Amino acid sequence: MQRIIINTLFLALSVNSFAQESWKKGNGTEKKPYILETAEQLFALAQAVNNGNSFENTYFELANDIDLQCSQSKLWTPIGSKEPTPFKGFFNGKNYTLSGLLVNDSALYNAGLFGFVFMGKVENVRIVNSSFSANCYVGSVVGYLMGGEVYNCYNEAAVAGKDNVGGIVGQAYTAKINACVNHGNVVGKLHVGGIVGAGYGNVQILNSYNRSYISGFQYVGGIAGKVEGSAKKAIVKSCYQEDVFCKIGVIGASSLAVVENCYYADVAGIGNFTEGTKIAYSEMKTDDFLSRLNQAGGLWKKDPKISVNSGYPILKTAVYKGIITNEATDVTFDDATLNGSVLSDVKEKIIRKGFELWEEGGGDTTRFFVLTNPLYYTITDLKSAQIYHYRTIVVTSTQTLYGDVQAFRTLLQPHKHGEGCGHPHHH
Repeated sequence: MQRIIINTLFLALSVNSFAQESWKKGNGTEKKPYILETAEQLFALAQAVNNGNSFENTYFELANDIDLQCSQSKLWTPIGSKEPTPFKGFFNGKNYTLSGLLVNDSALYNAGLFGFVFMGKVENVRIVNSSFSANCYVGSVVGYLMGGEVYNCYNEAAVAGKDNVGGIVGQAYTAKINACVNHGNVVGKLHVGGIVGAGYGNVQILNSYNRSYISGFQYVGGIAGKVEGSAKKAIVKSCYQEDVFCKIGVIGASSLAVVENCYYADVAGIGNFTEGTKIAYSEMKTDDFLSRLNQAGGLWKKDPKISVNSGYPILKTAVYKGIITNEATDVTFDDATLNGSVLSDVKEKIIRKGFELWEEGGGDTTRFFVLTNPLYYTITDLKSAQIYHYRTIVVTSTQTLYGDVQAFRTLLQPHKHGEGCGHPHHH
């Protein structure tokens, strides 16, 4: 017994010593959090938590944008990748951007920037140019959130898995997700959602929206795949789902849940869902819609003149990092206008700016450069009934910067007289 106690004490001292050497700024308190400035420090945090240090009641902050530069030979191991070793601390991204995260493990449970968070808080995190592919409980920010909170987090990464797959959180139990945005594609089989794959117990999902492609076999929703409350009921409030390809509602399935003031886009072929209100695209851009969303805390505001969200409401808490891709307009069977913006946040000398375009499933990309801001470019000779993806690009004196990815589908080419089925046309 004495040897076990000594070994346990030695392990605890080793982990704490390792942690202190990894981040030298701060002392882990709320007033003086540990400061994370490099990719090596983030890898060290993941290693420390996965070795058994939960950092309960310990505070961390990012100090700048960090590119993890993961690869197939250097994959990201989530912070708290297993339930016996969860993260119990407080992580504030300070609205800095994390990029280059790569998870690719079909056997992994609890995948994301954080794998398993127990009664902790993750806030103000932006994830771009990353990819998370695992088995179950997969989200860009947190795979499995038990208790605690995720606040003001933004995702552009692709997220994929089998079950409990969400753009922000894979599964949440008696936890709060507030003011979150998903612009990344989310693909799974069961319990797939733009914000949360599945929420149970007294879960709260508030003031959040999805504007990207969500796909699954069963229990699929723009905000949550499934929400199942306890006696006190779950709450989903002031959220919206807008994507032309999804044809899904706010929640795939729900029970013992209060769903209030939530909306989904009225697109061609979409049905009427049990939860949420179907609403036209044009109505989503009105002052009246903004007022309705602001019933749960007043966190929403109008899209600015140089649009960052194609005219749809945005969150006051959100920070946009300068390179914006807006939705395509004037789409026909063979042409479309690409749209974007470059904000004043981009401080480097801009050499060129424009768009990068590619077909769904195709590897070749084409670039178009323009002089205007906001950016726009009308591309012609497209294939009919084809899905295209594009993003804004900015070439500076030192690097190439990218906006998030938008998609559009060209229309079906109309039949000309005398062509097609061979039957005469009646007018």
